[in-house]
Amino acid sequence: MKFVDVETPRTMNFPKEGDLWPPRPWIDSEFGPLELRAIEWLDIPLDGVSPASKDRPATRIDIFKAKSVIEKLGQYPLIEMPDRIRILGHSIPPP
Repeated sequence: MKFVDVETPRTMNFPKEGDLWPPRPWIDSEFGPLELRAIEWLDIPLDGVSPASKDRPATRIDIFKAKSVIEKLGQYPLIEMPDRIRILGHSIPPP
């Protein structure tokens, strides 16, 4: 993922369901609390794997299901790439 105020993209594990705080605009992450508006874009690799936890085994991410859900929400544009999909979030407009 790429944060609005950080030059270099970062790798982050998918948040667990309990990390999401709707309707609040933030999630808990391995980087600490994260405002959703701080995300410029998020890549989901075609060969992505959700890591194992004490409650569940590692599972392959169904990118087509993820894409379908995101498209139904209709709030974030998607860019399809050969090896991933990119979800566009927020960005700072150029000066």
